[in-house]
Amino acid sequence: YLLLVAGGVGIAPFVRLLNELLENDNDETRVRLLYCVRKGSDILFKELLAQWAQHWNVKIVIFGPDVEKTSIHYLFGHVAERLNEDHFREQLRALCGDNLDRAAVGVCGRLTLEKDVVNFATRAGIEHSNIRRFLA
Repeated sequence: YLLLVAGGVGIAPFVRLLNELLENDNDETRVRLLYCVRKGSDILFKELLAQWAQHWNVKIVIFGPDVEKTSIHYLFGHVAERLNEDHFREQLRALCGDNLDRAAVGVCGRLTLEKDVVNFATRAGIEHSNIRRFLA
């Protein structure tokens, strides 16, 4: 199980990661991408995200207080708020249930987002060795 949290341009390092994962037909890793933006026009790689969302093992959820539902693809989940700890735990549970020992978390974005996600993941029970910060 892989929970990725991207803020704005922080989506960039996950493009290669997800493309490689999805190219391998034998890889059954379940991925949930939480993409945090201010508004719908801030969403990068919309077409690529839509392609990913068509895979059985990928779920994309857009977080943003000013994201209009009409600005996102119908396959994406949408939360019209900033990502908080309750949202994080809800998304983690939806991804892996109680299998936290098999979950990994990746984050890339503003420093405040990265710190929050590391703290959220740690408090949720994810081993620190399974939490990774990526550089944009």
